[in-house]
Amino acid sequence: MVVQYIDGLPEETKGLLPIAYFTFLGICVLTTIDSGYISLKWFLGANLAKSQNVLIGMIPKKILESPIPTFFVVAVVAVVSALEFMKFELEFFMVFYASFFVGYAALAIARCFVPNSQHPLPQIRMFSMASISLVIFAFGYCTSNTPMLYLGSILPLIHVIWLVVNADLLRVVQEKAGEVFEAAASEIPALKAIAKTQKATPPSGVEAPIPADTHSLGGHFEDKWFVYSFLATYQDTNSVGNVYFGMYAMFVGKTRELFFNKAMPDFDLKTTDFYILTRSFEHKFVREAREFDTITVKIRVSDVSRKFCTLEHQVFGTDNELLGKGKQNLLFVSSKDYSLLDIPPQVHTAFMPYL
Repeated sequence: MVVQYIDGLPEETKGLLPIAYFTFLGICVLTTIDSGYISLKWFLGANLAKSQNVLIGMIPKKILESPIPTFFVVAVVAVVSALEFMKFELEFFMVFYASFFVGYAALAIARCFVPNSQHPLPQIRMFSMASISLVIFAFGYCTSNTPMLYLGSILPLIHVIWLVVNADLLRVVQEKAGEVFEAAASEIPALKAIAKTQKATPPSGVEAPIPADTHSLGGHFEDKWFVYSFLATYQDTNSVGNVYFGMYAMFVGKTRELFFNKAMPDFDLKTTDFYILTRSFEHKFVREAREFDTITVKIRVSDVSRKFCTLEHQVFGTDNELLGKGKQNLLFVSSKDYSLLDIPPQVHTAFMPYL
């Protein structure tokens, strides 16, 4: 429309307007291609690095990571769609941007600018809503129903606003409800008794920490989990006051050693013919802990193969809230020459009861 308007202007009034407008379009095209190239290259490289597909491994890595083949296909589609007999319309290219990607883009913006909206991405709900909006948009296009086109574009945006507002509203309601209940409990004896019971009862599905007077200094077993609790102190925190992120790996490491000590009490480092080494370690941070919080680390054997053993761990805070979780992979080497060994029989025997 803009090009037609400029083309319809008298020659004496056009001036530099066509040059300026087409220069602007050229800059838009170049910056879009450049950003698309960079993001696509990152996306392909990140996903190929995780892929274990044998067929993909047979194709040269540089070809798979390069965005050029994709750009070539896009260029062919663009040229074909420009042909008059193809009758491609603008909606064919708009449909995914106007419906499917609206929700994801809105949630990304909300995470940057809206406080307390950094909750985990609800993948299934987001994908389902995007698919529904795509169907509504397509139905509106096929039936020439303009309101349906609007609805297909706005629906994901409404869903994201509901997600963000609902999370904040739920948090505020819980906080205010707790304050009101505590204030009422101080005045009404019956509510006071209920409040005391609620504080003593852990949330559903979460095991309460073992009281300090019954907790072994070396940890204890709860079913297949080895559990160790302690208090975080000043040396565990950073300048901000929360527990330093690197300390969680040390907490898990100490719990692992205590687990080994309980599971293999006869292990002697001076006479052993094998060593246990860490092959990999993963930890996902969920919440923060502060000084004098009770930290409870749970660890168990989750998988055993011929040469490797996987331990799963969970870290809980004072109120049984999950602080983080992860896993580690162990391997076994000879104490003489550090050659890789199969899992030693004594380790296999010691670990199997907790698998």
